[in-house]
Amino acid sequence: MAEHALTHSWDSQNAVARTTTGDEPDAWFDTTHRMSQGDRDAFLTFYDSFFDFMLQVAKRSTGRDEQTCLDLVHDAMLKAMRCMKPIPNEPQLKAFVRVLTQRIALDFLRREHRHAQLIHRWSVAQGGQELVSQEQEPAERIDEQARIAWLTAQLQALDTDQQRLLDWRYRLGWTLQSIAYRLGLKTGAVDGRIRRAVERLRLLSEEESHE
Repeated sequence: MAEHALTHSWDSQNAVARTTTGDEPDAWFDTTHRMSQGDRDAFLTFYDSFFDFMLQVAKRSTGRDEQTCLDLVHDAMLKAMRCMKPIPNEPQLKAFVRVLTQRIALDFLRREHRHAQLIHRWSVAQGGQELVSQEQEPAERIDEQARIAWLTAQLQALDTDQQRLLDWRYRLGWTLQSIAYRLGLKTGAVDGRIRRAVERLRLLSEEESHE
């Protein structure tokens, strides 16, 4: 329903824009048309071209940390992939992408606000008790040390490029833009490589827990 409302609203705005601005279609008309047909290459073109812009919109709209905004961008990308319709040119596509990302960000802020209210009410109902113990039991500390040792071993088993990316991102705290600039890559490409490395570690962790 939300996706239908978004596309219906955009259809109306798009029709007005075409009649009032006289903008002629450019290459993005063909790309968005192919996206609407499920073309993977068209989506990758869109992803590479608009990733940085959507990340900026998410940051401005929420003021949250980069990782949160990256998650919002991925949600927006998925919605764009599902509800995209042919859009005449880049200015109109950029306007559509801005609205789409802002709506994803607004939905996130609303969910966050509702969650905070729920936690507050629960805390009040419990007489203001702490939700999480501040001190770990000895067994918990031992378990945490074992997980750290396992993770260290798995990181050392990654190839050199993956180790370097994870080191820059999580130990040194570099932004995706900084890493992309250093490697001469686009931000979206760097994000994809890091996510694949993290996903590999997650799958290895699940296999370890089932053994």
